[in-house]
Amino acid sequence: MKLEATVYRWSIELGKKQETLARRLRLAGVKVEPRVKISASDMFRALSGGLHEAKTREANARADLLESKLKELKDDFAPVAEIEASFRAIMGPARDRLLTLPLEAARCNPANPELARQALEDLVHTLLPCFREENCKFERSSWGG
Repeated sequence: MKLEATVYRWSIELGKKQETLARRLRLAGVKVEPRVKISASDMFRALSGGLHEAKTREANARADLLESKLKELKDDFAPVAEIEASFRAIMGPARDRLLTLPLEAARCNPANPELARQALEDLVHTLLPCFREENCKFERSSWGG
Protein backbone atom coordinates (compact mmCIF):
# COMPACT_ATOMS: atom_id res chain seq x y z
CA MET A 1 0.00 0.00 0.00
CA LYS A 2 1.44 3.32 -1.05
CA LEU A 3 0.34 6.46 0.78
CA GLU A 4 0.08 9.52 -1.45
CA ALA A 5 -1.53 12.93 -1.17
CA THR A 6 -1.27 16.39 -2.66
CA VAL A 7 0.75 19.08 -0.94
CA TYR A 8 -2.54 20.67 0.11
CA ARG A 9 -3.75 17.43 1.75
CA TRP A 10 -0.36 16.85 3.42
CA SER A 11 -0.48 20.40 4.82
CA ILE A 12 -3.82 19.65 6.47
CA GLU A 13 -2.69 16.25 7.81
CA LEU A 14 0.64 17.53 9.12
CA GLY A 15 -0.51 20.97 10.27
CA LYS A 16 2.15 22.72 8.18
CA LYS A 17 1.82 25.48 5.60
CA GLN A 18 1.75 24.39 1.97
CA GLU A 19 4.61 26.75 1.16
CA THR A 20 6.79 25.20 3.86
CA LEU A 21 6.11 21.67 2.62
CA ALA A 22 6.69 22.67 -1.02
CA ARG A 23 10.00 24.35 -0.14
CA ARG A 24 11.19 21.33 1.83
CA LEU A 25 10.17 18.97 -0.96
CA ARG A 26 12.09 21.03 -3.54
CA LEU A 27 15.15 21.02 -1.24
CA ALA A 28 14.86 17.22 -1.10
CA GLY A 29 14.80 17.07 -4.90
CA VAL A 30 11.10 16.31 -5.32
CA LYS A 31 9.26 18.02 -8.19
CA VAL A 32 6.26 19.94 -6.79
CA GLU A 33 3.31 20.72 -9.06
CA PRO A 34 -0.33 21.58 -8.30
CA ARG A 35 -2.65 18.57 -7.79
CA VAL A 36 0.23 16.10 -8.15
CA LYS A 37 0.36 13.50 -5.38
CA ILE A 38 3.45 13.21 -3.22
CA SER A 39 4.34 9.87 -1.62
CA ALA A 40 4.63 9.53 2.14
CA SER A 41 8.26 8.44 1.78
CA ASP A 42 9.10 11.59 -0.23
CA MET A 43 7.32 13.76 2.35
CA PHE A 44 9.11 12.02 5.23
CA ARG A 45 12.48 12.44 3.50
CA ALA A 46 11.75 16.13 2.85
CA LEU A 47 10.73 16.81 6.45
CA SER A 48 13.48 14.79 8.14
CA GLY A 49 16.31 15.57 5.72
CA GLY A 50 16.93 19.01 7.15
CA LEU A 51 17.15 17.59 10.64
CA HIS A 52 19.68 14.97 9.59
CA GLU A 53 21.76 17.58 7.75
CA ALA A 54 21.61 19.93 10.75
CA LYS A 55 22.74 17.15 13.10
CA THR A 56 25.56 16.28 10.70
CA ARG A 57 26.65 19.92 10.52
CA GLU A 58 26.52 20.17 14.32
CA ALA A 59 28.58 17.00 14.76
CA ASN A 60 31.15 18.25 12.24
CA ALA A 61 31.33 21.64 13.96
CA ARG A 62 31.87 19.98 17.35
CA ALA A 63 34.58 17.74 15.92
CA ASP A 64 36.32 20.76 14.36
CA LEU A 65 36.12 22.63 17.67
CA LEU A 66 37.55 19.70 19.63
CA GLU A 67 40.35 19.27 17.10
CA SER A 68 41.28 22.96 17.33
CA LYS A 69 41.26 22.81 21.15
CA LEU A 70 43.45 19.70 21.06
CA LYS A 71 45.86 21.44 18.69
CA GLU A 72 46.02 24.45 21.04
CA LEU A 73 46.76 22.17 23.99
CA LYS A 74 49.48 20.36 22.08
CA ASP A 75 51.00 23.68 21.00
CA ASP A 76 51.04 24.91 24.62
CA PHE A 77 53.31 22.09 25.76
CA ALA A 78 57.01 21.98 25.02
CA PRO A 79 59.03 18.77 24.95
CA VAL A 80 60.54 17.86 28.34
CA ALA A 81 64.03 17.52 26.87
CA GLU A 82 63.83 21.05 25.48
CA ILE A 83 62.74 22.45 28.85
CA GLU A 84 65.48 20.57 30.68
CA ALA A 85 68.11 21.87 28.25
CA SER A 86 66.88 25.45 28.69
CA PHE A 87 66.86 25.07 32.47
CA ARG A 88 70.42 23.70 32.47
CA ALA A 89 71.59 26.52 30.20
CA ILE A 90 70.18 29.10 32.60
CA MET A 91 70.85 27.47 35.96
CA GLY A 92 74.15 25.73 35.14
CA PRO A 93 76.26 28.89 35.34
CA ALA A 94 74.54 29.93 38.59
CA ARG A 95 75.23 26.49 40.08
CA ASP A 96 78.87 26.63 38.96
CA ARG A 97 79.24 30.08 40.53
CA LEU A 98 77.74 28.85 43.81
CA LEU A 99 80.19 25.94 43.89
CA THR A 100 83.16 28.33 43.56
CA LEU A 101 82.06 30.56 46.45
CA PRO A 102 83.94 28.62 49.17
CA LEU A 103 87.18 29.17 47.24
CA GLU A 104 86.82 32.92 47.82
CA ALA A 105 86.80 32.53 51.62
CA ALA A 106 90.11 34.35 52.08
CA ARG A 107 88.67 37.46 50.45
CA CYS A 108 85.56 37.33 52.64
CA ASN A 109 87.33 36.98 55.98
CA PRO A 110 91.13 37.30 55.74
CA ALA A 111 91.49 36.90 59.53
CA ASN A 112 89.72 33.53 59.58
CA PRO A 113 89.35 32.17 56.02
CA GLU A 114 88.35 28.69 57.28
CA LEU A 115 85.32 30.15 59.08
CA ALA A 116 84.36 32.08 55.93
CA ARG A 117 84.92 29.01 53.76
CA GLN A 118 82.70 26.92 56.04
CA ALA A 119 79.96 29.60 56.04
CA LEU A 120 80.07 29.83 52.24
CA GLU A 121 80.07 26.06 51.87
CA ASP A 122 77.06 25.80 54.17
CA LEU A 123 75.31 28.45 52.07
CA VAL A 124 76.05 26.55 48.86
CA HIS A 125 74.79 23.26 50.26
CA THR A 126 71.65 25.00 51.47
CA LEU A 127 70.98 26.71 48.13
CA LEU A 128 71.72 23.85 45.74
CA PRO A 129 68.74 21.72 46.81
CA CYS A 130 66.53 24.75 46.15
CA PHE A 131 67.26 24.31 42.46
CA ARG A 132 65.45 20.97 42.64
CA GLU A 133 62.63 21.80 45.04
CA GLU A 134 59.48 23.65 44.13
CA ASN A 135 58.85 25.25 47.53
CA CYS A 136 62.29 25.88 48.96
CA LYS A 137 62.17 27.70 52.28
CA PHE A 138 65.48 29.41 52.63
CA GLU A 139 66.19 31.52 55.67
CA ARG A 140 69.30 33.61 56.16
CA SER A 141 69.68 32.36 59.71
CA SER A 142 70.21 28.82 58.42
CA TRP A 143 73.69 29.73 57.13
CA GLY A 144 74.72 32.15 59.82
CA GLY A 145 74.15 35.39 57.87
